[in-house]
Amino acid sequence: GARSGEIRAISRDNVKDGYLVVNGKSGKRIVKLNTQAREILDTNELWDYTVNYVQLTWSRNRKRLGFHDARFHDLRRTFGYNLIKQGRPIYEVSKLLGHSSVTTTERHYAPLLTTEIDDFVL
Repeated sequence: GARSGEIRAISRDNVKDGYLVVNGKSGKRIVKLNTQAREILDTNELWDYTVNYVQLTWSRNRKRLGFHDARFHDLRRTFGYNLIKQGRPIYEVSKLLGHSSVTTTERHYAPLLTTEIDDFVL
């Protein structure tokens, strides 16, 4: 659920005991790294990628995989949406996404929930 800029800013100094300390848009927060992320950080050199490099790499890979209209931010949005679908409390989702308030989370994810509810109505 990290933002593109937060991912690009990762350094060894802000990774501690399986957690990433992120200086995000709305302040500092702690992100638990999954197994795959920890393995990548343990085995690879950290990077210093520019915004353009990330966008170019994303563009090439999404087209190769057939996701022609996908944006990098859609990965973050999918993370939040999946948490809500799993029944996680909106407050928890808000914290995990680093939103400054629950209102921000509700504003971004309420339309997705409405669509899902409509799918279940007969």
